[in-house]
Amino acid sequence: MIRRPIYEAIAAHFAAVPGFATVTRDPKHWKDVAPENCPALLLRPEGEEQQEVRKGLPPRWALSVSLLVYVRQGGEEAADTISDLLDAVEAAQVAEDQ
Repeated sequence: MIRRPIYEAIAAHFAAVPGFATVTRDPKHWKDVAPENCPALLLRPEGEEQQEVRKGLPPRWALSVSLLVYVRQGGEEAADTISDLLDAVEAAQVAEDQ
C-alpha cells in the first residue's frame, strides 16, 4: 500500500469544502497556525488496521484520520463559525460515502 496518494486525496477532497483558508496534511498545534491561515483544517493520520486478507488479492486496510478545525475568533462568532465549518465537513463526508 502506498499511503501518500491516499492522504493527498483525502486532503484534496476536504480542500473543496468552502470556508477554510488552509487545508493541510501538516498537523500542528493551534498556537503554531497563523491567524491569517484560519479557519484551518488539518489532517492528522491516526492509524491503520488490516481489515481482511483475501486469497489471491492484496489485503484491505482501514486508515484513520483526525480532522482538526482551528478558528481564531472569539465568543459566539467562533461558535457559529465552527458549527458552520463542521456542518460543511460532515456534508462533504456524507457526499463521499454515497
